[in-house]
Amino acid sequence: MNDLERVDHIISVGIELEELIHTHGISREDILENRTTQWLVSTPLILIGEDTNRISHELVERYPAIPWEQVAGLRHRLVHDYIGIDWERIATIVFDDLHDYLDSLQGILDDMNGRISPRRCPVRAAAVRLKLDAI
Repeated sequence: MNDLERVDHIISVGIELEELIHTHGISREDILENRTTQWLVSTPLILIGEDTNRISHELVERYPAIPWEQVAGLRHRLVHDYIGIDWERIATIVFDDLHDYLDSLQGILDDMNGRISPRRCPVRAAAVRLKLDAI
């Protein structure tokens, strides 16, 4: 899988997660208290983190405002430290950070395909700061 395919896959998985949350009416409280919901949101976040971890150094250097390392780190925390997960922080990522991250990646995808969408620009990533230390 190349960077273009990885970025596209991250966006697809993220959109699917957002749609699942909307369709099933999942709330922050559900993420905090419901084990099934925790598993439901964990799997897409792990996939997003795995693909992010495999993005080339060239693309990472080209878009330094994207929190590549933090997103990959989220995957590592979810996989290796499941018992110590801060579900409040996961809820914040899902409800507050994910959409902006996906928008930023869409801007990169558009850029990679030779088109820039004014609504989706990689510069927006500067506002996306996933603080994962507490997870």
